[in-house]
Order: sequence, then C-alpha cells, then structure tokens
Amino acid sequence: MGDTSDTIIVTMPTGFAIGSVDHTDIDLSHGVTTGYENEEILAASASATEWGAAFVGQVLTLTHPTNSANGDIAVRDEGNAANPGLYNNSASYLIGSANAAYDNTDTLASGTEGYGIQSSSGDAIIDARYDQTGDNVGGLEITDQNLATYNTTMTSDHTVTIVHKVAIASFSASGSYIDTVTYIATANY
Repeated sequence: MGDTSDTIIVTMPTGFAIGSVDHTDIDLSHGVTTGYENEEILAASASATEWGAAFVGQVLTLTHPTNSANGDIAVRDEGNAANPGLYNNSASYLIGSANAAYDNTDTLASGTEGYGIQSSSGDAIIDARYDQTGDNVGGLEITDQNLATYNTTMTSDHTVTIVHKVAIASFSASGSYIDTVTYIATANY
C-alpha cells in the first residue's frame, strides 16, 4: 500500500451484522509487533495524513493516505489467543482455521468445521496460502502471515480483495462466535 487511494478491501460474510459501524469503530495499526506499533488515524475518507475507512453493504474499504511506491499486507488472527479461528466465548469452543488441525489450507465442506480467507488482486502478488477460490481457504495464524506484496510502483486503483468463509458441523457449539483479524499494511519507502 503506498499511493493515495490505494485500498484494502475486506468483504464480510452474508449475515455479518455491521449495523452502524463506521470509521470510529475500527482500529488500524502497523509495524513490528512490539506493543509500540503505529496506530493510524481513520476518517470517513482518506487525506494526506489519515486513512479512509468506509462500509458499503458487507464490504469495508481502507484507503491509504501516503504516496510510497511499494508495500506489503500481512494478516494476523486472534482466535482464542492460543490457536487461530472463530471463538465462541460462552461455550469455550473454537472453530479452527483452516480446520481443526490448523492446516495452512483446506477445502470447506458442509458438515465439517473450517474457517479461513481467500484473497485476490490484479495488482499485488497474493501469497499462495491465501490465493484460493471456490470452497478453498487459507488458514489464519495468531502470528503475522504475508498476505500480499506489491513489487511495482502502485497506482491509485490498486486493490486487494479478501473474503472470509466458514463451515460448521452438526456438533459445532451454538451461539455467537467472535474473531479479531488484523490486517497490517506496510509501505516500502
């Protein structure tokens, strides 16, 4: 992510309750995970010093404010703090990512638990783990994983699209599941 108007696009699954979420409800940080990451200021639209953050339907678009040439995007999943996945706090139950064995990739199927993401871009090089289509997903990790890399000069219309997918089984605990997924956009100057 480097040029003004470069974007990160996150598509939430159908039925994900966005409600009245806006840029004030979202935190964006980047840098080496030390407790001193750079926290970005978000606004309804990007400026020279602020990231833009806007929801349209189930899609969150984050627009970068700087003008650097190249960049990377990493992803990290909170899961239950010990393992990645969707967590049901009241049942202390985790749907693992990409599956119960925490494999790097998996094919989601009805009746078998799994959770992960797919990513695509006409501009960035997507890591093979997340360059998935159909029912195939890349598993998330509780540590930073490379998602996309830009090796050329970026333009204002470069995008990376991310889709979250989940499958449940008849034995999956009922109730609400939560997850915190962090996307880290780092510019190369």
